[in-house]
Amino acid sequence: MKKHLGPGLFALFSCLLLVGFSYFYISLQNRILTGRIRAEALEKEIKELAILESKFAYELSHFENPAYLMQMWVRSEYMHLVQPVLSQILVFSLPDNPSLPKAKPAIQTLLGNITR
Repeated sequence: MKKHLGPGLFALFSCLLLVGFSYFYISLQNRILTGRIRAEALEKEIKELAILESKFAYELSHFENPAYLMQMWVRSEYMHLVQPVLSQILVFSLPDNPSLPKAKPAIQTLLGNITR
């Protein structure tokens, strides 16, 4: 006696194939969602770092401001710092090189540029 299992076996394999495909699709969607969540967290961190960078840039520009440096110079904890006099400044010049443009050495001071 031969039993005909064609339709039942086909239905079983179809269900298994559908379950396998559904499992694969759900796994793929989970990976995509995990990536999006990580991307959002990284984007938030990048924005925070950009804000922090602009804050530090402002503080640095404020600190390097000559008026602020002169205010700091007046404070007692910085009174030991002195500006060197012109006799203490050494200026080195390079030997003449015809390929380089000629320029006069200059000394930058609080009073302005002094050219020799």
